[in-house]
Amino acid sequence: MIAFGCATTDERLFRAGAAVAIEAAADRDSLLMRRRVEGSFAGPYDEMMAEAAGHGDLEALVLVGQSVSRLAGDLPARARALLAADPAVAVVGPAAVEGAREVESVGGALLVLSAWAVRELRCDPSVSDALDPLAIDLCFQARARGRRVVGSDALGTEAGERRAWPAAERRAWVRSFAAAQRKWGSRVAPRLSATPVA
Repeated sequence: MIAFGCATTDERLFRAGAAVAIEAAADRDSLLMRRRVEGSFAGPYDEMMAEAAGHGDLEALVLVGQSVSRLAGDLPARARALLAADPAVAVVGPAAVEGAREVESVGGALLVLSAWAVRELRCDPSVSDALDPLAIDLCFQARARGRRVVGSDALGTEAGERRAWPAAERRAWVRSFAAAQRKWGSRVAPRLSATPVA
């Protein structure tokens, strides 16, 4: 079973973006989860990961940014194929590469977490005020435990409405990214989702 989750800060962005994208891509038996963000993404993401982990037939959890307006219609099949290609793959995300290849990290607009990642990784609140630093941290956690992160052009992701980045969101991103750099060192490079979210 492929589960889908979305943590939301803006109802309008969610309804115009991820709500439509997830409905179009999810399997009929997919677990669909949504959590409201109050500050950090850590709590909502950890809650969704814990809920998904409770399902014995879990194959992957797809975490979708609220502004993502399109996912590949057969995303569950694509996710299964990318994860099945190598049991060591823990995280898959979109990347501007042809095919699929190992990368250090992916952005936070779309994360496909293997069942192992869902059960073993947890969000660090110090880097979870913005999705991209949170995604970077999860990727580095997986790599530190001997797992792989794969970037792929096969996930069919498209950002929805573009908007100016409010000052509070910029500050949250900078704060979280700086925390990720302190934690993982200079290998952590900025990776912005197409449409920034909180």
